[in-house]
Amino acid sequence: MLLILVKIALIKTELLRIVYNITMNKIILVLLIGTSLACNNFQPSDQFILGSANQGLSAAPDEPGKLPGEDVGVEDPQLPDDEDVGGKDPDQNNPAELKVACYLYAQGSESCFDLVDYEEITTLDDYEYKDPYTDSSFPNGFNKGQYVKPLKFIDISNYDALIQVADNFILEELIPIRQGDYGVFSKLALRKIQNLRNELGGALFIHSAYRSPAYNKGLSGAKWSRHKYGDAIDFHADIADLDKLKELCISQGVSFYQVYKSHIHCDWRELTLDSDFYGEQVPLPLPLPIASATIDKMHKSSFVSIVDNGKEYEVSVNTDYIEDDPKDLVYSWNVQFENKKAKSYSNSKIFLKKKSKPTQIYVNIGGSLDLFMNISNK
Repeated sequence: MLLILVKIALIKTELLRIVYNITMNKIILVLLIGTSLACNNFQPSDQFILGSANQGLSAAPDEPGKLPGEDVGVEDPQLPDDEDVGGKDPDQNNPAELKVACYLYAQGSESCFDLVDYEEITTLDDYEYKDPYTDSSFPNGFNKGQYVKPLKFIDISNYDALIQVADNFILEELIPIRQGDYGVFSKLALRKIQNLRNELGGALFIHSAYRSPAYNKGLSGAKWSRHKYGDAIDFHADIADLDKLKELCISQGVSFYQVYKSHIHCDWRELTLDSDFYGEQVPLPLPLPIASATIDKMHKSSFVSIVDNGKEYEVSVNTDYIEDDPKDLVYSWNVQFENKKAKSYSNSKIFLKKKSKPTQIYVNIGGSLDLFMNISNK
């Protein structure tokens, strides 16, 4: 009898040991899995979501700040063999679906954005473009076809401001939300800007790029400012002065530039308008988008203005081609007097005593426009 009781006790002890081992193994397995996930920082939101075949990759709504191409620890969803993100013409099968603009950058990456028609803009009062064909203030000699309003816009309120649009630029730098919910920016101009940045070998600090018409007006920008058309930037760099940046803009075929005290303005107004935003509504622009062609036109409608105030002359520049705040623009005056040495000035407006008998006035505006005037003192 005693022997049977001992055997029963041993069997119970063995069963308890087996149960204990199974339980401990499960606990250890759970801990190992948890540790593995923690080491990989895996979370449900750590992924990119895939839109339509024409939209490409975009950051998940609960993960602001993720850029296309970042390693987020999970595999990208796979597309069917017959779909090609960004490589297929969006209107190849259905022209009505051509409502997307894609910016290509390093190693075949791209960021794509849905477009809205001009009429769909919810704040149309902020996006009133003047008609270059009917507005009497349009500058003489300029290509009116380059100043038509865009037909489609990116609604940037639907996208993360940090989305990459070039190797070294993000959406917020080119179409900032502070100027409004909608905007455009030329892919051809962006390519020039990226090339400029590559040539410089360091960061560009962009002060201003696309501006809505209302935002541009609030900054006292030019009425026909290229900022409104998406092919202009104002910027500076810590590793180069403004004269060096001017030369880099020229090397990238800039149409017009102006040097200010704090930055330089460069635009590519003679490049073909981006068909994603403007459609095929306009003829091709000038065949050679070079600064000298644009500046020659500006000379014809810009001049030195002199007002006789009795004892002195009030001298200023009359031009429609100051893109930003005139007070920040760099002026270089040189005045020749009848019986004295020439004097230099740097203000936007100068005052000359009549008795000093100025005979010739020269002024350079923003490093690009040169104007002359002869004065008769008879």
